[in-house]
This record gives sequence, structure tokens and C-alpha cells, in this order.
Amino acid sequence: MEVLRISITSQDDPAIIVTKNSNKAIAVLGDSITYTVSVANNTGMNNAGNVVLTDSLPEGLAYVDDSVTINGLSRPSGDITWGVPLGSVNANSTVIVTFQAVVTSIPANYMLSNIAHAAFTYLSPGNGNPIAAVVPSNTVTTTVYAPILSLSYRADRSTAVMGSTLTYSALIANSGNVAADVVLLDAIPDGGSYVAGSFRVNDVVIPDANPEAGVPLGTVAPNTTATATFSVLVNSLPSPPQLVNQVVADYTFSVSGDRTISGTVTSNVLTLPVSLLSVSAVASASVADVAVSETMTYTTVITNSRAEPLTDIMLTDILPAGTQFLPGSAAVNGAALASANPESGIPVGTLNSGAIATVTLQAKVMNVPISGSLVNQASIAYTVGSSKGALSSNSVVTPVYQPVISVIKSAGSKSVVLGDTLLYTLLVSNSGNLPATVTLTDNIPQGAAPVANSSP
Repeated sequence: MEVLRISITSQDDPAIIVTKNSNKAIAVLGDSITYTVSVANNTGMNNAGNVVLTDSLPEGLAYVDDSVTINGLSRPSGDITWGVPLGSVNANSTVIVTFQAVVTSIPANYMLSNIAHAAFTYLSPGNGNPIAAVVPSNTVTTTVYAPILSLSYRADRSTAVMGSTLTYSALIANSGNVAADVVLLDAIPDGGSYVAGSFRVNDVVIPDANPEAGVPLGTVAPNTTATATFSVLVNSLPSPPQLVNQVVADYTFSVSGDRTISGTVTSNVLTLPVSLLSVSAVASASVADVAVSETMTYTTVITNSRAEPLTDIMLTDILPAGTQFLPGSAAVNGAALASANPESGIPVGTLNSGAIATVTLQAKVMNVPISGSLVNQASIAYTVGSSKGALSSNSVVTPVYQPVISVIKSAGSKSVVLGDTLLYTLLVSNSGNLPATVTLTDNIPQGAAPVANSSP
């Protein structure tokens, strides 16, 4: 430890040494730090008088009232930032001062660097004149750890229509110096309901997430961000007709592994006006159920009940797994669109007030989906004046039925001689979801003849 002292011009001068330490090398916001300052007159022959100890605390620290002690005795009226009188420090004696300061804010570079000063007077051994001196202590440094989290919140549109689906995005950034484990919560406002399975963290789906119960976003390291997105269905008209929403992030972080600190940060408030459904999209399928290799037609009817025309209408349909779009099958009001693809969007054009557009496309069933049903939903984007709008159709569920037949054949013996009878066994099974009538045939190889009435 570096020790600072005044220069000694005479062996009779007081040799004041100010030594400082603290009980914390690491701290967090709200921590109380106890500083101990030793004012020693170790080598001089002269006494130091009118000793005043001062500590101008750095930014980020605040003195704790009535925390000063001198040689173990409380000094309630003392304030270290203004200076605490110690009286005389005689030769070969030491005064011990303690005080407390609380961490109130994050300092620059996350470092609290602190120095105390002892001011005193003594009489010159040569002429008896008073001499004033100030001695600094060593520098005591404490590192403050804190995740500095900010939470911003936005939606994919500025207005909502009853029956439409909104996508909310929450961006949490950590500009601090320690990682934080974050849980995001959103109390979905009246008029909306969370769309199950829509929650994503950094584009990774969290299947069982529920923002109203809280969704862990994982660890957000210093100088990194995490993005959460999820969808909300506007299922009723709230009163007043607006969705007022705000997300909250609860977080915890550890310091030196010996304790865990928690905190909360809130986002900005989003207010989206909600209007009654004035644009609708109703989807249907040409069949109630379907089999593998069959083709089905999806139809979406778009109705404009607004007073204004809809322009730049685009229908997007991500067909369910197990199906394949038939190129050239897309049509709007019966007019084929040879190059249109539902995944990239089928242009519908303009729909005047009160008008209806019918969009059709065909899909071939390639295999049985895991769930046993095809679930399809179309999305429609449009423009009204200078505003953008969007909505989703209802979901169309179509069961897929298919028998899946397998045959396993085995022989009763690995080798035979002329005249032997060989027993073949065939195991026929159906792992599909539809019964099948099966006819079994077997081409008997040359050199063998079937035994009459030997099959059941």
C-alpha cells in the first residue's frame, strides 16, 4: 500500500501518516461501505494540533448521517464531508476514525476512488511560529457492479382492428458491467389474448411460454441485447377502445457468487386505438378431410366493410407441413395468377368499399402430418390512405387419413431339400389412421408349388 506523508524538515516535526481502507472491494447500488482512517503521529517529536479529517466523497457515494466514530466512540454531530475535528494527535499516538457511505449511483468506469485528508497545525521548533499542513491518505478503490438495463417496447402497427393479430416486440439492453438473468412479463390488456406458441426469444420459439406468467429470456451479458416477440389477438373491443400495454423485466444478478441481487425495469407504454372489424377474411377448404396424394383447394374471402377503399392488398399463406402448393393454381376472383406464390404473397389489388375478393389456391397432400390434421391460416396486409393494416383469417383444420400398410415375410427354414414342405409367414400391419381392405398375393418361385388349403 502506498503511504503518503509530508516531508520531515526536522526530527521535531510531527510525522503524520494517514492510512485508509474499506470493508468492501466490491459493491452494488444501495450497499453501505465502512471506511476506516488511521491518523498516526509515529516518528515526530512534536504534537499535531487542530487535526481535522475530511473526506470529500466521490460521485456515487453519500455520507450516512451520524456514522462517524473516533477511537470507537460515536460522534453523532460529525460529518466527514465537512470535516471531523480530532483535536491533537500527540507524538507516537494514533487516532482511528470510521464512517459509512452508501452507494447511490453508478460511478464513471464503475470505480469509486476515495482519498481522505488530514489538516493540522504544529509549532515550528525553530521560531515557534504555527505551521499548517495537509496530508492525504492512500487511495481506496471499490468496484461497483450493476447491470444497467433498458427496456423498449413496440408493436408492428399503430392501430388495431378487432379480430386482427398484433405482434409485440420487447428489446432489453444491458449497458452495465455484469450479466443479468431476465424474466419478461406482460399483463395482456383487456381486449386482447396471447396467441399460444407465438413467443420467440432472439428468433427461437419458446413453445410453452406465457408472457402473463413470465418468460425467462436467459442471461443478458454486458453490452448485449435480447429481443422477445409474441402475438396478441384482438378478440373484443375494450372500453375505452384502445389497448394500453407495458412490459416489465424482472432480473437478478450475482456478485462474487456470494449473494444474488434482484431488480425490475419497465418499458415505455404503448397505446393502440382499436376499431370494430371493418375488413374480414374468411378461409375454407374444398374438402372436409383428405388423403395423401389428393389435391384440395383453399379459399379466402376478403370483405371490405370500411367507407374507404383498401389498396395494395396482399394475401400470404404459409401452407402447412405435409402439403405442396400447385404452381399456377392461385386465382383472384377466378382470374389465374400464373406466377403467384402464396408464401411470397398473392396480390389482390384494390377493394372498394363494400366489395368482396375471393382468393383460391390448390395444394397437394404429400404426407400425413404429425398431428394428423392440416391447419391453415391466411394473412392479409393492406393500405388505407397512408395507414397500413393487417389481419389473419380463421384457421382451417382438415384431417388427413391414410392407411400405411407394411408386410413382413419370413420362412420356417433357412434351407430345404426336394420334397420338403416350407412354411411362409406374412405379417401385415397398418400404422396409418384409416382402415384398409387388403388383398395379399405371393408369386411362388419356380421349383415350388403351393400346398392346397394351407393359408388361413
